[in-house]
Amino acid sequence: MFSCDDTVKVADICTTHPEICAEFQEDNWCRAERRKLLVTYHNLQTEQQESQQYKMLLNLEKYSVCMKKASLIEHKKFKEKKNLRISNYMNAKQRIQQISNETVNSEDPLLLYYHWSRNNNKNALAKLLTLENTDAVENVESQVNLATYYVKRDIGKTFDFLFHALELYKPGDEIDDEIFKTLTTLFIDKKKYKQAYIWLKVFSLNSSERDEFTEQQLENYARSFNLDREFLDKVATTTLKNIKAGSFVKPN
Repeated sequence: MFSCDDTVKVADICTTHPEICAEFQEDNWCRAERRKLLVTYHNLQTEQQESQQYKMLLNLEKYSVCMKKASLIEHKKFKEKKNLRISNYMNAKQRIQQISNETVNSEDPLLLYYHWSRNNNKNALAKLLTLENTDAVENVESQVNLATYYVKRDIGKTFDFLFHALELYKPGDEIDDEIFKTLTTLFIDKKKYKQAYIWLKVFSLNSSERDEFTEQQLENYARSFNLDREFLDKVATTTLKNIKAGSFVKPN
Protein backbone atom coordinates (compact mmCIF):
# COMPACT_ATOMS: atom_id res chain seq x y z
CA MET A 1 0.00 0.00 0.00
CA PHE A 2 1.35 3.43 -0.86
CA SER A 3 1.79 6.17 1.72
CA CYS A 4 -0.43 9.20 2.21
CA ASP A 5 1.77 11.86 0.65
CA ASP A 6 2.55 13.59 -2.60
CA THR A 7 4.99 10.84 -3.68
CA VAL A 8 2.08 8.58 -4.60
CA LYS A 9 1.63 7.99 -8.32
CA VAL A 10 -1.57 8.93 -10.12
CA ALA A 11 -1.57 5.53 -11.84
CA ASP A 12 -1.58 3.80 -8.44
CA ILE A 13 -4.44 5.97 -7.22
CA CYS A 14 -6.46 5.21 -10.35
CA THR A 15 -5.88 1.48 -9.81
CA THR A 16 -7.00 1.66 -6.18
CA HIS A 17 -9.73 4.28 -6.64
CA PRO A 18 -10.90 4.04 -10.28
CA GLU A 19 -14.10 5.92 -9.41
CA ILE A 20 -12.32 9.23 -8.77
CA CYS A 21 -10.27 9.00 -11.98
CA ALA A 22 -13.44 8.28 -13.95
CA GLU A 23 -15.10 11.29 -12.34
CA PHE A 24 -12.20 13.62 -13.17
CA GLN A 25 -10.84 12.36 -16.45
CA GLU A 26 -7.30 13.06 -17.58
CA ASP A 27 -6.72 16.05 -19.83
CA ASN A 28 -3.65 17.92 -21.02
CA TRP A 29 -4.89 20.91 -19.01
CA CYS A 30 -4.96 21.24 -15.19
CA ARG A 31 -2.70 18.22 -14.65
CA ALA A 32 -1.10 19.56 -11.45
CA GLU A 33 -4.49 20.53 -10.02
CA ARG A 34 -5.94 17.11 -10.90
CA ARG A 35 -2.99 15.31 -9.32
CA LYS A 36 -3.38 17.18 -6.02
CA LEU A 37 -7.09 16.47 -6.06
CA LEU A 38 -6.49 12.73 -6.59
CA VAL A 39 -3.79 12.53 -3.92
CA THR A 40 -6.05 14.27 -1.41
CA TYR A 41 -8.90 11.93 -2.29
CA HIS A 42 -6.63 8.95 -1.64
CA ASN A 43 -5.50 10.44 1.68
CA LEU A 44 -9.12 11.07 2.65
CA GLN A 45 -10.07 7.44 1.97
CA THR A 46 -7.05 6.29 4.00
CA GLU A 47 -7.20 8.67 6.96
CA GLN A 48 -10.85 9.75 7.13
CA GLN A 49 -9.79 13.02 8.78
CA GLU A 50 -11.71 16.28 8.60
CA SER A 51 -8.50 18.12 7.74
CA GLN A 52 -8.38 16.04 4.55
CA GLN A 53 -11.96 17.08 3.73
CA TYR A 54 -10.82 20.70 4.02
CA LYS A 55 -7.88 20.04 1.68
CA MET A 56 -10.21 18.22 -0.70
CA LEU A 57 -12.49 21.25 -0.83
CA LEU A 58 -9.57 23.60 -1.56
CA ASN A 59 -8.13 21.34 -4.25
CA LEU A 60 -11.56 20.88 -5.84
CA GLU A 61 -11.93 24.67 -5.97
CA LYS A 62 -8.54 25.11 -7.65
CA TYR A 63 -9.27 22.33 -10.11
CA SER A 64 -12.71 23.69 -10.97
CA VAL A 65 -11.31 27.18 -11.62
CA CYS A 66 -8.65 25.75 -13.91
CA MET A 67 -11.05 23.41 -15.70
CA LYS A 68 -13.61 26.18 -16.19
CA LYS A 69 -10.98 28.22 -18.05
CA ALA A 70 -9.98 25.17 -20.08
CA SER A 71 -13.59 24.46 -21.02
CA LEU A 72 -13.81 27.86 -22.74
CA ILE A 73 -11.22 26.82 -25.33
CA GLU A 74 -12.88 25.91 -28.60
CA HIS A 75 -11.70 22.81 -30.49
CA LYS A 76 -13.07 22.67 -34.03
CA LYS A 77 -11.82 19.13 -34.62
CA PHE A 78 -12.10 17.76 -31.07
CA LYS A 79 -15.39 18.88 -29.57
CA GLU A 80 -15.27 15.91 -27.20
CA LYS A 81 -12.42 17.67 -25.36
CA LYS A 82 -14.69 20.59 -24.56
CA ASN A 83 -17.40 18.19 -23.40
CA LEU A 84 -14.92 16.33 -21.18
CA ARG A 85 -13.75 19.57 -19.58
CA ILE A 86 -17.28 20.77 -18.95
CA SER A 87 -18.04 17.40 -17.35
CA ASN A 88 -14.93 17.61 -15.15
CA TYR A 89 -15.85 21.14 -14.11
CA MET A 90 -19.44 20.22 -13.26
CA ASN A 91 -18.31 17.14 -11.32
CA ALA A 92 -15.94 19.30 -9.27
CA LYS A 93 -18.71 21.77 -8.43
CA GLN A 94 -21.00 18.90 -7.40
CA ARG A 95 -18.29 17.40 -5.19
CA ILE A 96 -17.74 20.77 -3.52
CA GLN A 97 -21.44 21.03 -2.74
CA GLN A 98 -21.54 17.44 -1.48
CA ILE A 99 -18.60 17.87 0.92
CA SER A 100 -19.91 21.28 2.03
CA ASN A 101 -23.23 19.69 2.95
CA GLU A 102 -21.50 16.83 4.76
CA THR A 103 -19.33 19.14 6.85
CA VAL A 104 -21.71 22.01 7.61
CA ASN A 105 -21.95 20.99 11.28
CA SER A 106 -18.26 20.18 11.71
CA GLU A 107 -16.38 21.53 14.73
CA ASP A 108 -13.02 21.29 12.95
CA PRO A 109 -11.39 24.76 12.86
CA LEU A 110 -10.34 24.42 9.21
CA LEU A 111 -13.85 23.55 8.12
CA LEU A 112 -15.32 26.24 10.39
CA TYR A 113 -13.18 28.78 8.51
CA TYR A 114 -14.22 27.32 5.17
CA HIS A 115 -17.92 27.60 5.90
CA TRP A 116 -17.53 31.18 7.13
CA SER A 117 -15.28 32.35 4.27
CA ARG A 118 -17.25 30.62 1.51
CA ASN A 119 -20.81 30.67 2.82
CA ASN A 120 -20.72 33.55 5.32
CA ASN A 121 -21.72 31.12 8.07
CA LYS A 122 -21.50 33.40 11.11
CA ASN A 123 -22.15 30.53 13.51
CA ALA A 124 -19.08 28.78 12.14
CA LEU A 125 -17.04 31.99 12.58
CA ALA A 126 -18.19 32.39 16.18
CA LYS A 127 -17.10 28.82 16.94
CA LEU A 128 -13.75 29.36 15.22
CA LEU A 129 -12.97 32.50 17.22
CA THR A 130 -13.58 30.65 20.50
CA LEU A 131 -10.73 28.33 19.51
CA GLU A 132 -8.11 31.09 19.38
CA ASN A 133 -5.03 30.27 21.48
CA THR A 134 -6.07 26.63 21.86
CA ASP A 135 -4.34 23.48 20.65
CA ALA A 136 -7.08 23.07 18.04
CA VAL A 137 -5.56 25.86 15.92
CA GLU A 138 -1.90 24.98 16.51
CA ASN A 139 -1.30 24.32 12.84
CA VAL A 140 -0.10 26.49 9.96
CA GLU A 141 -3.39 26.51 8.05
CA SER A 142 -5.49 27.64 11.02
CA GLN A 143 -3.00 30.36 11.95
CA VAL A 144 -3.09 31.70 8.39
CA ASN A 145 -6.88 31.52 8.35
CA LEU A 146 -7.12 33.51 11.58
CA ALA A 147 -4.66 36.04 10.20
CA THR A 148 -6.86 36.38 7.12
CA TYR A 149 -9.89 37.06 9.31
CA TYR A 150 -8.08 39.70 11.39
CA VAL A 151 -6.21 41.47 8.56
CA LYS A 152 -8.89 44.18 8.31
CA ARG A 153 -9.74 44.10 12.01
CA ASP A 154 -6.58 43.83 14.12
CA ILE A 155 -3.15 44.20 12.47
CA GLY A 156 -1.34 43.24 15.66
CA LYS A 157 -3.13 39.90 15.79
CA THR A 158 -2.56 39.44 12.08
CA PHE A 159 1.20 39.71 12.54
CA ASP A 160 1.08 37.37 15.55
CA PHE A 161 -0.80 34.67 13.66
CA LEU A 162 1.41 34.92 10.56
CA PHE A 163 4.63 34.76 12.55
CA HIS A 164 3.34 31.87 14.63
CA ALA A 165 2.40 30.05 11.43
CA LEU A 166 6.06 30.31 10.40
CA GLU A 167 7.12 29.01 13.81
CA LEU A 168 5.00 25.88 13.28
CA TYR A 169 6.72 24.72 10.10
CA LYS A 170 8.74 21.51 10.39
CA PRO A 171 11.71 20.48 8.23
CA GLY A 172 10.50 19.25 4.85
CA ASP A 173 7.15 21.05 4.96
CA GLU A 174 5.98 22.90 1.86
CA ILE A 175 5.88 26.59 2.79
CA ASP A 176 2.95 28.82 1.85
CA ASP A 177 4.44 31.73 -0.12
CA GLU A 178 1.34 33.81 0.56
CA ILE A 179 2.57 34.35 4.13
CA PHE A 180 5.68 36.12 2.83
CA LYS A 181 3.70 38.24 0.38
CA THR A 182 1.19 39.24 3.06
CA LEU A 183 3.96 40.21 5.50
CA THR A 184 5.57 42.30 2.76
CA THR A 185 2.30 44.14 2.10
CA LEU A 186 1.64 44.73 5.80
CA PHE A 187 5.10 46.18 6.39
CA ILE A 188 4.75 48.43 3.33
CA ASP A 189 1.47 49.72 4.76
CA LYS A 190 3.28 50.47 8.02
CA LYS A 191 6.07 52.18 6.04
CA LYS A 192 8.63 49.75 7.48
CA TYR A 193 10.56 49.27 4.29
CA LYS A 194 13.51 47.28 5.68
CA GLN A 195 11.14 44.61 6.95
CA ALA A 196 9.15 44.76 3.71
CA TYR A 197 12.37 44.20 1.74
CA ILE A 198 13.39 41.25 3.95
CA TRP A 199 10.09 39.41 3.52
CA LEU A 200 9.93 40.07 -0.20
CA LYS A 201 13.47 38.71 -0.45
CA VAL A 202 12.44 35.64 1.57
CA PHE A 203 9.59 35.15 -0.91
CA SER A 204 12.04 35.46 -3.81
CA LEU A 205 14.50 32.99 -2.26
CA ASN A 206 11.76 30.45 -1.56
CA SER A 207 10.30 30.67 -5.05
CA SER A 208 11.24 27.85 -7.39
CA GLU A 209 11.42 30.19 -10.38
CA ARG A 210 13.20 33.50 -10.88
CA ASP A 211 10.64 36.32 -10.95
CA GLU A 212 11.90 39.39 -12.80
CA PHE A 213 9.10 41.55 -11.39
CA THR A 214 10.00 40.63 -7.79
CA GLU A 215 13.68 41.29 -8.47
CA GLN A 216 12.78 44.71 -9.86
CA GLN A 217 10.69 45.46 -6.77
CA LEU A 218 13.61 44.58 -4.49
CA GLU A 219 15.91 46.84 -6.47
CA ASN A 220 13.38 49.68 -6.36
CA TYR A 221 12.93 49.36 -2.57
CA ALA A 222 16.68 49.37 -1.99
CA ARG A 223 17.23 52.40 -4.18
CA SER A 224 14.18 54.41 -3.05
CA PHE A 225 14.77 53.93 0.68
CA ASN A 226 18.57 53.73 0.66
CA LEU A 227 18.63 50.18 2.03
CA ASP A 228 21.72 48.06 2.64
CA ARG A 229 20.88 45.22 0.26
CA GLU A 230 23.86 43.05 1.19
CA PHE A 231 22.97 43.08 4.89
CA LEU A 232 19.22 42.63 4.35
CA ASP A 233 19.81 39.78 1.89
CA LYS A 234 21.81 37.98 4.58
CA VAL A 235 18.99 38.51 7.08
CA ALA A 236 16.47 37.13 4.57
CA THR A 237 18.65 34.10 3.81
CA THR A 238 19.05 33.30 7.51
CA THR A 239 15.33 33.83 8.12
CA LEU A 240 14.31 31.38 5.40
CA LYS A 241 16.93 28.88 6.58
CA ASN A 242 15.46 29.00 10.09
CA ILE A 243 11.88 28.58 8.81
CA LYS A 244 12.88 25.53 6.76
CA ALA A 245 14.77 24.08 9.72
CA GLY A 246 11.78 24.51 12.03
CA SER A 247 13.70 26.91 14.26
CA PHE A 248 12.15 30.26 13.31
CA VAL A 249 11.27 32.52 16.25
CA LYS A 250 8.93 35.49 16.01
CA PRO A 251 10.94 38.75 15.80
CA ASN A 252 10.62 41.28 18.59
